[in-house]
Amino acid sequence: MAPAEIRAQVTGYLCESPLIAIHEDTQPSQIVVVVGRLVAKIVPKKQLVQKIESTYLSRDKSVCVDFENDELCHDTGTLEGLAGMLQRADYLDSGRLVFDDIESCKLWVGHGTEDR
Repeated sequence: MAPAEIRAQVTGYLCESPLIAIHEDTQPSQIVVVVGRLVAKIVPKKQLVQKIESTYLSRDKSVCVDFENDELCHDTGTLEGLAGMLQRADYLDSGRLVFDDIESCKLWVGHGTEDR
């Protein structure tokens, strides 16, 4: 969470297709998650290539082709980053993440019906 003096300047958040939880069709097995978290503590900067299916990003075929051809979309993350992403998704999904001053900030979240 950002410091209070920064949060005081923000009037709202716009979240377009944010990662809240990994879709059940693409979730790693529990053993992969546990082993990955342990290995991330030993070699956190170790890079892991995990191909992202372009069809999960958009139903528009031209967007999928653009994603696949974009050299900046390299499907690579560090074990530390991937473990953190899974942990934050788990916090959101389980309700363990609590917003103290939710009344003072507006939040808009948008997802499509077929988002993965």
